[in-house]
Amino acid sequence: MEVTILGTSSAVPLLRRNLSATVLGLDHEYILFDCGEGTQFQLKKIKLHPTKIHTIAITHLHGDHCFGLPGLISSINYSNKSDKLTVIGPKGIADILETAQRHQQFFADFPIDIIELEFTNQPVVILDTPFWQLLTVSLDHRVPAFGYRFQQKTRPGHIDLVKAEALGLIPGPSFKDLKEGKPVLNKKGEWVSPREVIGPDLPGLSFTYVTDTRYCSRSVDLARETDLLMHEATYLHELTEKAKETGHSTAREAGKVAREASAGELVLFHYSARYQDLTPLLNEARSEFPTTRLGDDFMKLTLGGHQP
Repeated sequence: MEVTILGTSSAVPLLRRNLSATVLGLDHEYILFDCGEGTQFQLKKIKLHPTKIHTIAITHLHGDHCFGLPGLISSINYSNKSDKLTVIGPKGIADILETAQRHQQFFADFPIDIIELEFTNQPVVILDTPFWQLLTVSLDHRVPAFGYRFQQKTRPGHIDLVKAEALGLIPGPSFKDLKEGKPVLNKKGEWVSPREVIGPDLPGLSFTYVTDTRYCSRSVDLARETDLLMHEATYLHELTEKAKETGHSTAREAGKVAREASAGELVLFHYSARYQDLTPLLNEARSEFPTTRLGDDFMKLTLGGHQP
């Protein structure tokens, strides 16, 4: 699983910080979280064609998180996409897209499935596939806002190569069958079952995306024991009152969420333009949660060295 940050600025774009957008890739499937202005340019820079994105999850309807969406969908349409695109967001996301298309006399030639979210006090599953789930929970912002968690399902364990060789198996297509739970024939024509060579199941990896929210327990619930938490750090602690007024978090509060959730790692983003040097934000978050990094535009974060 690989997460690529496309934008780390809040409210306005800067020369080296674009507006919010982050893409998650797993086995050639891509989910885009938020789509601020300029997201198309960022996708070009990482050489990811937008038609490869199958789901776009918008946290809330402030422009720095969604104004890039109509243009991105228009560009996808020009690329002759035929498979479905799923767009998720707060109530009103459908109106934004329908209004943009109606006034531009542009209508997508591919199916778009729009899922509008309602308030939820506990994390709920909104997408469920054989291999992963996407969960959401309501956050605490000035407008309806939602956090997201991508949760990979349990994966088959590793094949014990020593055992496999001892049982007469040769690496190749048969290993894929074993991973899928199917018995295979060895060199002697004898059946070998998956349980004879495959170790214990591996827990699924998880990624949690939280932005534009005051500190709240729902963020902690969503991020519980997540492998990677991306959390906004708009202000330093000295501007706590401003953070509360505007519906944002301080870097210290981001660290607090990570600590209370027992997250594996915290990556900060969504910085106020007032901060050129981000080191104080990093230090403040680390005072609560040492395993913290500063997110940067085009940073790639890899989870799990082995993929099935």
